[in-house]
Amino acid sequence: MNILISILEPSGKLTVANLGESLGLDSTTQAYVIAISRPDGLSAAAKAGKDLWFFRGAFFFGTPGETYPGAILVTNFEKLRQALSEQVLPKPLRDLLAPYKHWIVSPSGPLWSIPFETLADGDGLVIDTHVVRYVHSWTMLTMLADAAQNRKRTAGDLPIIVIGGASYSDYRVPQGTPSSRYSTWQDLAFSTSEVKLVAQHFGLKDGVTVFRGKSALRSTVLELNSSKRLAHVRTVLFSTHGLLDADNPARSSLVLGRPEAGYENDRYVTARELATFDMPADLVVVSSCNSGNGRVAAGEGILGLPYALFAAGATSALVTRWSVFDDDATAHLVSEFLIAIESGKAPDDALAELKRDLHRTKPEAYWAPFVLLGH
Repeated sequence: MNILISILEPSGKLTVANLGESLGLDSTTQAYVIAISRPDGLSAAAKAGKDLWFFRGAFFFGTPGETYPGAILVTNFEKLRQALSEQVLPKPLRDLLAPYKHWIVSPSGPLWSIPFETLADGDGLVIDTHVVRYVHSWTMLTMLADAAQNRKRTAGDLPIIVIGGASYSDYRVPQGTPSSRYSTWQDLAFSTSEVKLVAQHFGLKDGVTVFRGKSALRSTVLELNSSKRLAHVRTVLFSTHGLLDADNPARSSLVLGRPEAGYENDRYVTARELATFDMPADLVVVSSCNSGNGRVAAGEGILGLPYALFAAGATSALVTRWSVFDDDATAHLVSEFLIAIESGKAPDDALAELKRDLHRTKPEAYWAPFVLLGH
């Protein structure tokens, strides 16, 4: 696989660099995400019997108990980070990009899975000195920018609507109930905290601008759309479980609560449904696991929830690249992100500042999955 990098500078100058063939880029990026998405990195994989190997320019996790003649066992994650960084952002490109604080990245293929903020940039990481957001394609960036510029807001538009902190496991399933009525989803304690923090700061009213607990339902989301309330809101927060279907991205879903008389299917809002919504929000935040993942389509980017949000009319979205933790770090990042935007900060700047703060005390697994897509 060849890596081709195109850099468009504010002056209009276009630089195209062919970095040549990158052997094993798929396995290297997979290994990178596996390691970086766990708080204890390679240690967690080693405990599970999986060792990281390097062979002919590619990194890969081997099968437990197997040896690989000619391959080198890797025990230091930084070797993987440095190698991938040199593949994707070699020094000549970093020097070209150095003067620019803000980067808009439109990855392709396996590079979609990489948070560029975590790559090495000289003595530190990209996040230390740069602000990064992502787009599906340059064509979509232009379309989203035009939509944002032409959008007309009225005095009646709501600042924010919040749906989350759902009740997942409080409904007792009677003995003998069919499996279609059985819930395998657990309550999210810090989703409840996240929703509470945002609701308190914005002065939201239950049943009007915040829907939590037993009102955080699929039926609630559908009603908010059919009543056109989602058509007149600047920011939407979904704080829920997420269901990723990489094989059929249209079935990737937000997972909400279920009414007591309902079935399991009554809790899923699929990407296919979201794509039909009238939701021209300036920002949609999907604080759930894998909300930024799906199938990568050539020239189209990530299919699934991310694409559905833009099809619904949103011009930017905060989504996640892997399973996030139901903890205070996540609740803090999401709530402070929304508060910072309300105070006037640009979304990409606000997110970068929060990531830098967390980077001082937390490994990448806690902050790197959150990425900003779109305009």
